Amino acid sequence: MAAIRLDARWSGYARNGRLAAGAAVSPEPLILVHDDAQPDSGAAKALQKCLRANPSAGIVCGRLIDSSGSTLHAGYSFDSEEPWGFVDRLRGRPKTNLEVLRETRVVAGSSGLMLITPAVLEATGGYDPDLAYEPADVDLCLRAAAAGFSTFYCARAFATIAAADTPDSPADARAETLAQLDAWDGLYEKWSGQDVFSAGELAGLRGFAEEWAKHVFLPLGRTRETV
Repeated sequence: MAAIRLDARWSGYARNGRLAAGAAVSPEPLILVHDDAQPDSGAAKALQKCLRANPSAGIVCGRLIDSSGSTLHAGYSFDSEEPWGFVDRLRGRPKTNLEVLRETRVVAGSSGLMLITPAVLEATGGYDPDLAYEPADVDLCLRAAAAGFSTFYCARAFATIAAADTPDSPADARAETLAQLDAWDGLYEKWSGQDVFSAGELAGLRGFAEEWAKHVFLPLGRTRETV
């Protein structure tokens, strides 16, 4: 089984290059890991076990944690009670939280720690070349679902995320933030004309991007247009 290291900022085009290289080495499922993630020694086996236990699974994502063990990501979900609508599941929950420890089907996962089967790659063609950051992962999982494959969250597979690097300058930080927002906008525009989601779910997806941008830009006294 091949493990593929990715930069979360890469476009789908760059990610597909790594996936193709990995697929050429191994016909088995590929495991994606972000450059800033350190998987637990048992993560690969846990992802494989979850895959075998769930016949509909085509993608299995692990749990991303910080140095204290607190949850950063446990799959994506729609939640109408959350202000952003489209959220990282269980963010901030301790590692002993019962929901954190429960294996479950999710809307999408993160390539911070993710297993993808060859069948999913064949059915979807891999990543959308025009998307990057987290939206590229979400889009892949949505297209996998449209092809009949589920995404599962595996609680026993986890990776520790290193502290984020400080941007070289405020201008660099603003540019990266804007690029992330554009990626979420691109995901929304791509899926808004399709019947995959309800109107409420699409509103949640749009709300995620807008609320996220507000929290990032407004404290700096700026709007998206002035960045």
